[in-house]
Amino acid sequence: MKKKLLLINPVDKSRPYLKLMHQPLALGILANLTPSEWDIEIIDENFDIFEFKEADLVALTSFTKHINRAYQIAAEYRNHNIHTVLGGIHTTLMPEEAINYVNTIAIGNAEDLWREILNDFDIGVCKRIYKSDKIMISSANHQIFNSKYTIASIETTRGCKYNCEFCSVSKIYDKNYLQKPINDVLDEIGKVEQKEIFFVDDNLFGFDEQDRQRTIDLFNGMIKRKLNKQWITQTSIKFAFDEEVLKIAKRSGCFMIFIGLESENMTCLKEMRKQFNYNNGDKSYANALKITHKYGIAIQAGFIFGFDNDTEEIIRQRINFLLENPFDAFQLTLLTPFPATDLYTKLNKENRIICNNYPCDWVLYDWKKVVFQPKNIKPEHLEIVFFEGARNIYSLKNIFIMYFKTIKNIRNIYVASKLLVINFIYRSVYK
Repeated sequence: MKKKLLLINPVDKSRPYLKLMHQPLALGILANLTPSEWDIEIIDENFDIFEFKEADLVALTSFTKHINRAYQIAAEYRNHNIHTVLGGIHTTLMPEEAINYVNTIAIGNAEDLWREILNDFDIGVCKRIYKSDKIMISSANHQIFNSKYTIASIETTRGCKYNCEFCSVSKIYDKNYLQKPINDVLDEIGKVEQKEIFFVDDNLFGFDEQDRQRTIDLFNGMIKRKLNKQWITQTSIKFAFDEEVLKIAKRSGCFMIFIGLESENMTCLKEMRKQFNYNNGDKSYANALKITHKYGIAIQAGFIFGFDNDTEEIIRQRINFLLENPFDAFQLTLLTPFPATDLYTKLNKENRIICNNYPCDWVLYDWKKVVFQPKNIKPEHLEIVFFEGARNIYSLKNIFIMYFKTIKNIRNIYVASKLLVINFIYRSVYK
């Protein structure tokens, strides 16, 4: 009789949240690493209503904002004497906290730890803590996911060489950048049934000429194999300046890229160490839009509010800047000091973190709450100005203005309609 393994993706729905339609890749990777003698079931609270199910072993992964929900689910299984394992970004950055809520924690990459954890569980000697300092990358088992996911998650690289003050990726991977062999990526894409793919890399384009060539080879491989997928990804603004790459990306199925522009203010960009954006200046944003639109690719731009240089006037200027430029979609967030980031370390040292009743307050670390004391504006006033601006950006009038601009700029009603849906989803979060 097979042993039962439950893989759980917790979601705390106590606050407005963005429902994710793509596969939780970490669970797919665990499934791919699990021997055949295990019967595997995935519970993803983006779709599933959680209810207790019998299992021999339960593994959970969680981001910071959902970590309390992970602890809550783990407690239910521990009360039934079922062994729980917790991994993910928050656990890796806050192991001293996480160990108090589960039987076992996994620090670092699952690829290096999961088989050992399963073997130890089989013989009854599971340790409290497993830690890996290795950076590894492997493929997921996409067949474990059902058809409710409209977008398949594919990872081609892991890590980031940049060192933005607010980002945890460089801390977890120590500014390393690991690349999966292109043929392995193409094989994995060929196995997914979804027509759309989200390349979940933090920066698909990479950092040097060798990385750039790898990107070109990947896109050419997709074309040569006739994989016929439509895809989106996260990347740097460098991608948007490279016409050769954009042309091949479009041919391979790219319809949108997400770029973290963060701010149009040079002082803010310097403060957060967004060096490439700072070196090129905010005028480069309009050029990036023009070039990317030329190849029929849309841009979703990420902007952050709450830097030390931000005043009410600067924030309103940022909102006006967004309204005046032909971006296709936005991700607007409040600056959030996630655990172990340089931003968190700085603010904690300056006694400026005001939501610090951990772990309870982690639910507030969702990019929609000011959890620290800004320098030039009161926290509650920053929230008011931010939400006022967000509601302006996501107003019905502006959403449809963006929609018709996108049709004009990329000449594709289908893609413009997908961006329209994205903007309506964000509207529901910030209403």
